[in-house]
Parts: sequence; C-alpha cells; structure tokens
Amino acid sequence: DPDSDKDWYTITQDTQGWWIPFETIVPEVDDFPDTQVSAYYRSSNTPVLFYQVKNVPELKRKYQALEIAFQKRMLNNLQLNGSLVISKTTGNIGLNYDASSGFSRAADNPNFLLVNLPEDSSLDIDRPLVLKLMGTYQLPYDFFASCYYTYMSGTPLPRSVTIIPPASWVQDNNAYSEPATVLLEKPGTRRAEPYHNLDLRIEKEFRFGSSGRISMYVDILNALGKKYSFISKNDGGFWFPDAENTTQGTRVLSENYKKITSLSGTRMIRLGLNLRF
Repeated sequence: DPDSDKDWYTITQDTQGWWIPFETIVPEVDDFPDTQVSAYYRSSNTPVLFYQVKNVPELKRKYQALEIAFQKRMLNNLQLNGSLVISKTTGNIGLNYDASSGFSRAADNPNFLLVNLPEDSSLDIDRPLVLKLMGTYQLPYDFFASCYYTYMSGTPLPRSVTIIPPASWVQDNNAYSEPATVLLEKPGTRRAEPYHNLDLRIEKEFRFGSSGRISMYVDILNALGKKYSFISKNDGGFWFPDAENTTQGTRVLSENYKKITSLSGTRMIRLGLNLRF
C-alpha cells in the first residue's frame, strides 16, 4: 500500500486487519493424515491492490555443498575422472525461472510462501547427492571404449491444497472469497525416485592422407534400460470446509493424483561417422 508504505505479503505489519486468518483441518487422504493449516483471506476493507516490483528481504535461498573430484590422466590405456557432490539447498523461494525472473508472485499475499514455507525447506530442484563418473579405456587395435554414468537424488514432491472458505464465514468476517493455496507439509518430506543413467561408446579411428582422420563409433544411450514414470503424489485439488477447525466438508482431489503424468527412459543405439581433414 503506497499510502501507508506497508507490504501486502506480510502479516506482521498488518495492524489494519487486511488479512483475516481461517483455521481449518484438511482431512486425511490415503496415507496422508489430517493436517491443520492456516489460510489468509483479504478483508473487504482493504485498499485497492497496488503491485510494485521490489526486493523482498524475507525471501531467501541458501546453498551448501561439499564437492569431491578426481582426475586420472591417460595411463596404462585408462583415463578416468569423476565427482561427488553432497549438497543442501534450502529457502522459501524456488530455483526455477518463474521464481528467479524478478516477477515472482511469492510476495503477493501471505499464503504463497512466507507463512507456509519455512526458510529451511528443501527447494524445488534440491538434489542432496549427485555422482558423475567418466572414463575411457584403449582396447587392442586402437579401439576406445568410453562410459559416462550419472546418479542424482530425487527432487522434493510438495503437497498443497486450495481452500475455499464457507460463504457464511466470508459474510461474517467481511472477507473476499478468493481461493487460497497452502502447503500441506514441508517440502523435502517426500521425494521423487533417484535418477541414474549410463551411456557407452565404442570408437575406432582411421587415418588417411597426410592429416585426414575418420572416426566410426557406436553409442549406447541409457545402456541400463532404466525407465521412469512420474506418478503425481500431490493429492492437491480443493478443500471446501463447512466451518473453521473441522474436517467436515468436501474434498476434491487433483485430477492427476496417482496418475502417470510423464514417461521417460529409452535405450538407444546410435551409429556415427566423424570425418576430419
């Protein structure tokens, strides 16, 4: 609000009652227990919304990592290098483009991040363990065999729900009936399955003329044949409570819950020819 120089996203400065808290209990779904959450709704007495692009000091990211790397140069027909990264990425503002472009909606209201996302939460693409190994071995007759292996921990799978307050509560509290999306658990509580991949190459080089070279190679991508299916584990959807602090109401689950939303993982054999002169 430019007149009072107060930010909309914060409730600590809300001395005018712009945000009205609504306490509710989102009922259990499958193995997910009942969850007590708070959602904030804008009062009808608030000033006109005013959007301002600014730095928000409460939004934070923290990256801590230990990296161990090694490199073995070609000796006795073998070269090998690799790295191991043990890391922790926490905060309350994501790492994707939308959160980093300067136009994030994280500070538009208290529901988005600042109330429901502690600063020590795992961020959206946090991978605590990443391992990479690369190597080449020279076989007889100047054949070369190479490999590239990658392992990465799974990323966090946050759960959320959109809460629609009962019309009677909206009227009694003089509030706007706007949907409020809140998190149901701390990000990092659940993670996607780890990712690992192995690529192989067999290569043979021939010389011709004074400086010409021709290389023939066979690539085997995803040599282990690992397949991944992403099954949405966010029950999400909507919660229409009958009143405050009750599990009575209507729960509408996300249409993607327990469904496969993407598939990946194809073993591929590729033949190649490289000519240099």
